[in-house]
Amino acid sequence: NLYFDSYIHHGPRVIKWLQLIAEKVVDGRLTEGLASLVNARKDFFYREFLKKRQLFMVAIVKKNPTQLKWLEGWIARTQGFMK
Repeated sequence: NLYFDSYIHHGPRVIKWLQLIAEKVVDGRLTEGLASLVNARKDFFYREFLKKRQLFMVAIVKKNPTQLKWLEGWIARTQGFMK
């Protein structure tokens, strides 16, 4: 599961990513309303969430170029979730 994998690797910030995508208040709380919205628009959230995750990985490398050696593997991992 994309969201579970992301939570394991990136922690609670993934809830904030979903809130940003949903254009909701970003407080890091997974509410029933947010979960319902994600489920109602699964394809949209899935695509946008994958983009957000990949951009986050690129930002890690921009901030710390020594992490570049891991980027290809990180991106490959996310591509495994592409439908």
